[in-house]
Amino acid sequence: MVDMLRRRHGKSAAPPVPLLPTRVDHETVLARAGDEVCPHILLGLEERRLQPIAVDFGHHPHLLVLGDNECGKTAALRLVCREIIRTKTAEQAQLLIVDYRRALLGVVESEHLGGYAMSPPAWPHCCRTCSICCTGGCPRRMPARRSCEPGRGVWARHLPRGRRL
Repeated sequence: MVDMLRRRHGKSAAPPVPLLPTRVDHETVLARAGDEVCPHILLGLEERRLQPIAVDFGHHPHLLVLGDNECGKTAALRLVCREIIRTKTAEQAQLLIVDYRRALLGVVESEHLGGYAMSPPAWPHCCRTCSICCTGGCPRRMPARRSCEPGRGVWARHLPRGRRL
């Protein structure tokens, strides 16, 4: 069958399909981004041209990250957090992180951290803090990372009595 097709069509063949690299470093994406794209939040490389792809949350305010176990969902969220910090000031963007597995603990250690809920009891407090921030009364200083560890500091008061996470 292959020989018959080669006789009929000669050496013509489909162009090669470019494949995404197995791993793409953030620095590589930033280096490939031009001046026009670099000020935006970069998510990675698009699959056809292998050029940096950016998202404008002003026009598209939602991002849904789906995937199987161990496919990179948490890495994608880390990247989005880092990109928001890279492209926006703390006055322009505050991050409220709900992270029951604590996989994002320490990713945002700047003034961009508006709140961090790592348990269901801490979530209402973060919502109140977020509401205060939206009305202009947000404190500029968040608790130190050590005080955000399970059962310590300001977050410990949100745990049910006698429970350790």
